[in-house]
Amino acid sequence: MTPLALLFFATFAIILVGTYLAIRRGIPRPGLVSAACVVLNVILMSLFASSQPDVIWLHALLVGVLLGGGLSLAALAMAWYFHGNDVREQKLKAQMAASGMQREA
Repeated sequence: MTPLALLFFATFAIILVGTYLAIRRGIPRPGLVSAACVVLNVILMSLFASSQPDVIWLHALLVGVLLGGGLSLAALAMAWYFHGNDVREQKLKAQMAASGMQREA
């Protein structure tokens, strides 16, 4: 692996983790973050694949779209799933507190 490829891959991983944390914490607008994550990760994975020796541009583009886009969408799905669970749990706690009930652990 070339140093340039390692840089592209490290940036891909940082964006993927950062997007997961941002969606999970609900910091920014999720639609904008999701779109930016997928687009940036497709570009970065395409650049990663094209920086390898003896790789044609079509192969690099397919790797970028399939692998970069697929991993981005998987991370977004996980983040939204867990974020949704957190929101439901908070609503349930608020309803129980409002009705005077306590949840059994």
